[in-house]
Amino acid sequence: MRTLISGFLVLFILSPASGASNLLRLERSEAPGGPWQEVPANTLPITEEGALLDSYDSATGFYRMSIEDVSGGFPELNIPLGEVPAAARSYAQGLLDSMRALGDDNSWEEAELGPIVFPIYDPVVGPDEPAYLEFKVQFPMPEPPGPLASPTSGESPTLLLAPPIHRDMNQGFILVSLTRDDPPILNHATLTLTQTERLRRLANASGAKIFRYGDSLLAAENEKGELIGYIGVPPTYFPDEILDYCDQEFDGYEDPQGGKHPNPLPFEGQAYKTYEEFKYDWLHSKRFQLARERRRQDNKILWDIYTGVLEKNTIYVGLGQGSHLFQEEEVTRFTLGDPTLASVEILKIGVLVSGKALGTTTYLASFGDGGTSEGYLAVVEKLGSPAQPLSPDQPAVGWTSWHDYYAGNWDQQRRYTQEWGGSCYSGCGPTAWAMLYGWFDYTGAATNLIAGTAPLYNNNAVRDCIWYVKDRVGTYCVGDQGATNPWNMYKGYRWAGYRGHGYSVSYTWSIPCFYSSGARNKAKDSIRTDGRPTIIGIGCTSAHYPVAYGYKYREWKGLFGEVWSTEHKFKCNMGWGGSSPQWVDGSVWYGQRNNFW
Repeated sequence: MRTLISGFLVLFILSPASGASNLLRLERSEAPGGPWQEVPANTLPITEEGALLDSYDSATGFYRMSIEDVSGGFPELNIPLGEVPAAARSYAQGLLDSMRALGDDNSWEEAELGPIVFPIYDPVVGPDEPAYLEFKVQFPMPEPPGPLASPTSGESPTLLLAPPIHRDMNQGFILVSLTRDDPPILNHATLTLTQTERLRRLANASGAKIFRYGDSLLAAENEKGELIGYIGVPPTYFPDEILDYCDQEFDGYEDPQGGKHPNPLPFEGQAYKTYEEFKYDWLHSKRFQLARERRRQDNKILWDIYTGVLEKNTIYVGLGQGSHLFQEEEVTRFTLGDPTLASVEILKIGVLVSGKALGTTTYLASFGDGGTSEGYLAVVEKLGSPAQPLSPDQPAVGWTSWHDYYAGNWDQQRRYTQEWGGSCYSGCGPTAWAMLYGWFDYTGAATNLIAGTAPLYNNNAVRDCIWYVKDRVGTYCVGDQGATNPWNMYKGYRWAGYRGHGYSVSYTWSIPCFYSSGARNKAKDSIRTDGRPTIIGIGCTSAHYPVAYGYKYREWKGLFGEVWSTEHKFKCNMGWGGSSPQWVDGSVWYGQRNNFW
């Protein structure tokens, strides 16, 4: 017999302690009094309405929920929306509101934050203190069934039902950072489960604790701290000597007339022997420690904007004008982060700052009583009334609206996955190249790059492309996974020549975990200017290569229209099969512009 399990009436008392966690288990019996047998919910098909469909042999079936308190000795599994920090909730709500105006193919026009928020951890922050909050985005729940309507004379009573759930309630997630090691808002996605929900299903463990290691790895642990599942790419070990290249960008190009390419680095990644060895390295290695410090520095202005510090601690100076600052204090020292913007003269009381060039920078003032003041300084055209807003959605102080650009849409993206090669998988790099070629093929921008019209999922023609590219880009085994170094990634263009097509590719890369504005600009120009998807490199623990087909940005402007910070996001086909697209932070270390004809 097949039974549709669409609802339960369950009465229970939760622990009054704040942060209590409970596991709900579905149980079935052939009789009301038992015996009861657990039915793993993750094994049951889910209908479009969100109901569970159960099959069993007996003529009747009875269901109940059992409740297990797991709050003692185990971290919070989820947090009610009303109990999350107000600032983190405002960041998530602000992003959701700002996205409503986008003409995106997966917009959140009718969506809202869900009632449950998932904590995600990072060993750097600690084993029991969340480093991130993952907000579930969903459609509003339908109203419950109404009461019986009063019948008129001669009519039968009518039950007023709520409208049916005719669409997927899961509308994605928003990942917010609770520390300054990352930007306030990281990844977000539409039309999908949260990453926590997805990973717990894959690990078959509803009580799993989720750890995040950069953009390319989410790990699930049980209560003993053992790895029980992951989403993303396993970590790759590089020696600390690779840090000699952390402040460099490398550029190259190739077309039928020739090319120019930087020398490859003398390193190849290796697999960690155990998950515990990787976690120790994540905490203690020079590479990861320096990367976190750089990340904090890069995010300082953005965090000061989100927390209101920048707006309160900014001093404006006119170009060619002198401003007498701190007029009631003895200033012993006044330094600028960029001394070319203004000249500084310390007076008996206060300091005279004269603008020499347009721009923004930091300042640090020291006073005779031992105190200090730290903030920002802006040199603008002329002091006076603030510039008038350009439009209602572009205020004189604050964020502009999002500006978004797309190279096609999600329906045009191919959903290819890695192939097993006997010793390890083929790697995300060759898969990204195949998905890129598949887009050109499917849209007709260049024909027969795969075979006829590129299929949605892997077939023999797709496999031929993946294996050909794998050999050219030098993908090597790291455990059972394939890894591709950024200095070899560009060589995937050779498949186009092999198929008889013309090609051009230019690229910029830096070492993984150390982000490159040049790489971001390459990818941005491919989407915004060329109208073509591109391959980007993301992640810190390993090199992951998704296909980016959307780009958006917004700017935070001060009183006189000066731009203090820009948020960049790429919309990506992550290369993990049929998962939905995901917006990732614009902090990338590989980007390219490409064309095939």
